[in-house]
Amino acid sequence: LVFLIFISLTTCLIAQDLVFNHGGAINNGVYETTPLKEYNKVVWKTELIGNGNEECIINDEIIYTTSKRYDSERKSHISFIYAIKAKDGEIMWLDSIDGRVSTPNMKNDILYYGVDEQDGRQYAIDKKSGEIV
Repeated sequence: LVFLIFISLTTCLIAQDLVFNHGGAINNGVYETTPLKEYNKVVWKTELIGNGNEECIINDEIIYTTSKRYDSERKSHISFIYAIKAKDGEIMWLDSIDGRVSTPNMKNDILYYGVDEQDGRQYAIDKKSGEIV
């Protein structure tokens, strides 16, 4: 019986067309661009707490990103999530939480992120206020 289920499942999977979209003109993830002829000056800089090596979201001229630092006394990470004005680098709001947070995602003005050191909890916060919803 297990063998028949395996064969049926394998047949279904083989019959499906899997389509991957990697972007670019020939779907390989490479985009044709014009190289910069000169480097523009830095418009603003904003210092983040810890290491800010995560991806970001830009929505309605606000940059949403995260950073983290290791607290050696507590032997754990503390993460920070920011809303930063793209125009001038001003931090609109900042939230901190114990653990390492995921790169944020956004849908319908709600920012979502998860924490890996707190039982895999997921958070939903208002993008304008930074308050948990």
